[in-house]
Amino acid sequence: MRQPRSRVVPFVTARTFARSLNLPTRSAWRAWVKTHRADLDANGVPSRPEIAYEKKGWQEWTDWLKAGKRTVGSRRYAPKEFMSFREWSAWVAQQGFKRKEDYNDWCKEHRAERSTLGVPSSPALIYAEFPGWNVALGKTAPRDKGRLPAAYVPFREARAFARSLKLSSARDWREWARRTASRQLLDTYRIPTTPDRVAAYRQDFRGWRDFLGTDTRPTISRKR
Repeated sequence: MRQPRSRVVPFVTARTFARSLNLPTRSAWRAWVKTHRADLDANGVPSRPEIAYEKKGWQEWTDWLKAGKRTVGSRRYAPKEFMSFREWSAWVAQQGFKRKEDYNDWCKEHRAERSTLGVPSSPALIYAEFPGWNVALGKTAPRDKGRLPAAYVPFREARAFARSLKLSSARDWREWARRTASRQLLDTYRIPTTPDRVAAYRQDFRGWRDFLGTDTRPTISRKR
């Protein structure tokens, strides 16, 4: 009997997963796919993205992988790992940027230096701790305690992401979250690996069945 096809996630989600692998070429992607079919199925990522997303966002392999060597004049350089969030915050303060646009302009005009230093062009997608541009640039103070930590997205967004994975239990979630690629994906989307322990989610978290979308029973108001 032919196995049913796994659900394919949206293009942007799949591309973020692919980029987290840091594969340099299409050939490297093909080789990785041969030994990681289970990871692809668990994340809802197709092995042939150029076909699955042909009219849904697909551009080319360099965009899909966002890796490999880039050329600056006659010199080639390999992308470096990004600096830590603390290092990045200190660097931004040292540069004295006044606006987000100033930061973006610097990144465009200093691509070689940015790669050498490990400065991300989109820090909000790289750092789970990213507090927003106003805080990063020193315009406002960090959020007050008791409000949703800047590290995590609102509960509903986290739950929607979790449900898109089609996992069956808390055990399945923990096993999925332990994978390196999965943790990188969670960091990118600012989703906690242990949502049941996040204080800001406490009022909304109604158990793993609800969080993963496996509870089909009618919702019953709880007694306070």
